[in-house]
Amino acid sequence: MATLTWRMDESEDVTSTAQLQALLAALRQEADAGGRPFTVDLTLDNGDSLSAGLGLPASVMNCVGASGNPPYYVSEGDGTAWDAEVIEFDYGGEMTEYPGEAAVPTDVAVDGLLSFFESGERPGSIRWREV
Repeated sequence: MATLTWRMDESEDVTSTAQLQALLAALRQEADAGGRPFTVDLTLDNGDSLSAGLGLPASVMNCVGASGNPPYYVSEGDGTAWDAEVIEFDYGGEMTEYPGEAAVPTDVAVDGLLSFFESGERPGSIRWREV
């Protein structure tokens, strides 16, 4: 089981991959229509978490262990997903900037969230940089 949190105070407990897929699809629609891209955070029962931005063609992912202490990991794009210097998502009510080179396609980020839910591991389909 895991909890998906978005917009600072909205969350839903997730018990299946199908439920997570449906929830992410609905949130993507909401983010795309709302004009303000936002971050979702998937926290596993063991406390490990993976976040991803929704609402743009590209996303940035962050992985934090249960302790909340380093190491922290951020996605590392190949330079084709986002061509601006920064990419921004609403995180907890504040627009937060991330380096553009951390951007990966949003479809890849969503697949990464599903993989993380199923395996409990950082998705191998994404390159990671320790920060």
